[in-house]
Amino acid sequence: MSEPFFDYIRANTNTASNKLYGLEEEEKLYARVEYLKLPDFSFPDVQLRSAMLARASTRSFVDQSISLNKLSQLLGSSIAVSNDSKGMRKYTFPSGGGLYPIETYLLVSHVESLTPGLYHYSSVSHSIGLIRNIDDELRQAMRVLLRPMQTDTLPSLYILMSVEKSRCIQKYGSLIYPLTFMEAGHRGQNIFLVAAAMGVGCCPIGAPLYEEMNKALILDGVSAHYVYGLAVGLAKRNRNNTDSHD
Repeated sequence: MSEPFFDYIRANTNTASNKLYGLEEEEKLYARVEYLKLPDFSFPDVQLRSAMLARASTRSFVDQSISLNKLSQLLGSSIAVSNDSKGMRKYTFPSGGGLYPIETYLLVSHVESLTPGLYHYSSVSHSIGLIRNIDDELRQAMRVLLRPMQTDTLPSLYILMSVEKSRCIQKYGSLIYPLTFMEAGHRGQNIFLVAAAMGVGCCPIGAPLYEEMNKALILDGVSAHYVYGLAVGLAKRNRNNTDSHD
């Protein structure tokens, strides 16, 4: 006898329903959205050990913008396609079958030179496209994401990840669930370590906010759905430092 979740995966790895999602091999792009190329960046000049020891969950942020250059460095160093890629795209994290079904969104509160709103991040072209300006629904989504951190100050942005089933389900069936969660974790750790190397605060959000985030990201929750998010901003420092090594 095993845990029901794993029983389900074993029973549904190869089923006809997996073929109904179609097959999409390319990165998701929004056709009517103009993408802004992010500034050139370099990897933080910090030893890995130092970044790992500095990594901590920041649960309190200052109400201050981060620069577009810092955002570019954070995304480019952690989850952008490698400049050394030849033929098949390569990243600095693994993905089941090399299919990379995770898409990345930015829910921006205050980043210099950016209009607050929801952006899609292209890891291939290292560019962002504004999907929708800030509105009451997105403000509510920001507040919902803030609840687990027990603070009133919004971070500069949230990095939100979704999975596109059509990119991997035909090959892996129900096995995509643990595989995509693993990949989201790999990406999140990259973001966490780069943020630590840059001196930027970061906090993973593990609360089950799937329905709220699917609505905010305009995802149907079936063929594409939210899986993971991180808050990013400048950490508030005081005598009772709120950062925790968890």
